[in-house]
Amino acid sequence: MKFIDRLIFIIVGILFVALAAGCVLLAVNFISISDIIAIIGKIRINIVEQAILFVAAAVLLIVGLKIVFARPKKVKIAAYTIRKSEDGDVAVSLKAIENTIKLAVAHYKDIKDVKLRVTANDAGVSISAKLAIPTGVVLPELLDSFKAYLKDFVETHTGAPVSKIRFIATEYKPVDPDNERKKMAAKAAKAAKESAPKKQADAYASTHATVIPKAEVEPVDDDVIDSIDVDEDDIAEEQSV
Repeated sequence: MKFIDRLIFIIVGILFVALAAGCVLLAVNFISISDIIAIIGKIRINIVEQAILFVAAAVLLIVGLKIVFARPKKVKIAAYTIRKSEDGDVAVSLKAIENTIKLAVAHYKDIKDVKLRVTANDAGVSISAKLAIPTGVVLPELLDSFKAYLKDFVETHTGAPVSKIRFIATEYKPVDPDNERKKMAAKAAKAAKESAPKKQADAYASTHATVIPKAEVEPVDDDVIDSIDVDEDDIAEEQSV
């Protein structure tokens, strides 16, 4: 049926092109109507040419009837049926599934961009995605984690089972070695600047005595001093020495 429709459109297109060309030739006075009539009058039709004209007339008639009685095709929305019942079916469109996937990508910080192709069959929904990922990320670990996350996210939010997921990882931004070296040098300089005051404080502490705050000195109780017994013989012996 598609081949016949395509053939009909080709024939109609050729006829319109020929008609447009004839109108242009008449407009620029390249030919005249009298010339066309004279050419037609000189044509002598034999049996073979007569048969060809009958076939052409039949084809043109079929084409005309096809165009006149053609009904506009109903727009079929690509969808996956998630629930069937006696009262009717419940389906979710593939466009809604694509938007759900984009929402999942927005919630996943290491995925910067995505290009999708979603198809459906009896087994479920098949997802093919081209992901833009920053350079330097561990790809196997990230893709495995995101695959599990995406499958759970889509099945939870749409109710459609995910039968297959295929990822292609692409670089989000090309790496410039010189620029990366400059970033690393700037980061190292910043870290050295932040650690400089700490090193200076450590050097000062190593060359100066530590002063114990007054609050840290434990006072001696007077009762303890009074309770100490002093032997007078020991004091006399010490003085004689």
